[in-house]
Parts: sequence; structure tokens; C-alpha cells
Amino acid sequence: MQVNKPKRRSHQRDVIYQELVKSESHPTAVELYQDVRKVLPRVSLGTVYRNLEQLAKSGLINKIANGNSVRFDAEMDKHKHIRCVVCDEIADVHGISEDSLSVSHNELSGFKVVGCNVEFLGICPKCQEKN
Repeated sequence: MQVNKPKRRSHQRDVIYQELVKSESHPTAVELYQDVRKVLPRVSLGTVYRNLEQLAKSGLINKIANGNSVRFDAEMDKHKHIRCVVCDEIADVHGISEDSLSVSHNELSGFKVVGCNVEFLGICPKCQEKN
């Protein structure tokens, strides 16, 4: 993936990015906003949304649209995700490459594959405990 650096750096964008890097939970913009406000108490939710969009467009973070929410991930190494179908929590899945997913050309209806987005679905440990 090509990285297009944002046109201007800003202190707010730097703090938003740093808070996302610290997070291991693939936060939504609202969840990240709550963390960013601890560092920048006057930041607005709109500022967090705009900067996350800019960071995603520039290729510095991943925007994960799934289920009922949009989440963000600063880990740019190739990896897959698993999403809880109960609470929408997302966790990283490592060690599964796109090469290990075998599909014949006939199964792809003649499409030329340019990428692959695999999302595993399951029930997270917290939701399993509740039931």
C-alpha cells in the first residue's frame, strides 16, 4: 500500500495517532476521542473524526468498516481480524496469509484478484463468560 503523507502535520493529529498506536482494542472514533481528551481536553469529536479519516486516506492507519461500527487500527503489518458477533469487539489474528486461502480462478467469476479482506467471526471470551 502506498503511503500518502498528510499535507500538514498538526499537534492534534499527532496526539490522535499516538493514542491509536497505544490502543490494542481497535477503537471507534468515539472511544479514541475519550482517550484523546485526557491529553487534549478541548479537542472536539469532529476533529478526531476528520484526523482519523486523513490518517486512513494517507495510509498511516487502517479503517476497519464492519458490522455495526467503524474501527481504526494503527498496526500496519499484514494481519487479519476476528470480530465478536455479540459485542463487536475486534482482535488481531496473525499467522494466516492470503496465500493459504486457496480459491480457483473459476470460483472468482473471472475476476483478477488485487487484494483480499478476510474477517473471522466468533464470540469473544468476555461474551462467552456472560452466557
